[in-house]
Amino acid sequence: YTANRVYYNLERQQSNGETMVVDATTTATTVDEDGNESTTTTTAATTTTLPKKIDNPDQRIAEDVNTFTGYSLQLVITILTSLIDLASFSTILWSIYPQLFGAIILYAAIGTFFTAFLGQSLVGLNVFQLQREADLRYVLVRFRDNAESIAFYSGEDLEGQAVQQRIEQVMDNKRDINKVQRNLEFFTNGYRYLIQIVPVAVVAPKYFAGDIALGIISQSVGAFNHILSDLSIIVNQFERLSSFSAGIERLSSFYQAMQLSDATRNSTMPLLGSFDDDDDDAINTMGVSNVARRSKIKGGSSSLLSLVPL
Repeated sequence: YTANRVYYNLERQQSNGETMVVDATTTATTVDEDGNESTTTTTAATTTTLPKKIDNPDQRIAEDVNTFTGYSLQLVITILTSLIDLASFSTILWSIYPQLFGAIILYAAIGTFFTAFLGQSLVGLNVFQLQREADLRYVLVRFRDNAESIAFYSGEDLEGQAVQQRIEQVMDNKRDINKVQRNLEFFTNGYRYLIQIVPVAVVAPKYFAGDIALGIISQSVGAFNHILSDLSIIVNQFERLSSFSAGIERLSSFYQAMQLSDATRNSTMPLLGSFDDDDDDAINTMGVSNVARRSKIKGGSSSLLSLVPL
């Protein structure tokens, strides 16, 4: 983010995107039959279309990355645990009543479909919530950092209106999230509790007929609940998954914006790769800073010269 004035290029972007002109200089070295080396340098002007303006990059670096890494680990552990649990209890339930095993798979599939249908707007709402909360924090930090100037020029009313506007945006979006979560909670609670009577109702006739012992009913109920929980990961964690997806979307757009804003990188180079600082050459002419970065590539070298107004 701080390399090659990426932070500056991101701030210069307009809401509808803009085009940046880049001078690409490529140097190639050839050796003839006599062993003499010759160097050929070509320069071509290229244009790069920058993405839409990235809001609150500090929040994306600090909070979104932390949320992504933390929940990613938790999600992987949850999935692995569910797979092991599912493999263990599926054998028990299948041996007791195979039809019941098929019914629970169908029930979990229907529940997952309706959960995704009812909560499909949560991802977009969570993206807006992250953005508006970050905007609110930015306004409050700016208010604190410029407290002396605001007090000197009596700008409390104007700055207070800006803060109040951000708070109202956060609250309005949070109300929309609460409405979706309310409907989702009604469905998921009913989904979890309405099915509890099914294993007893299905297996009980076999007990009264003397085909199974009383302990088999308890085993079938326990296996049924375990399998239901294992197959309902999306239903049980849909709200967190939607927040997780919103964070991924913000990080992905931030990643792509940094790739496009850094003239010395292509789409295959890592964002956190290192550069040789000794190759930097800054020349200030007529109010223009020409920063050259050299990136080593296989079979030769290339340098890209980007013109960045001061």
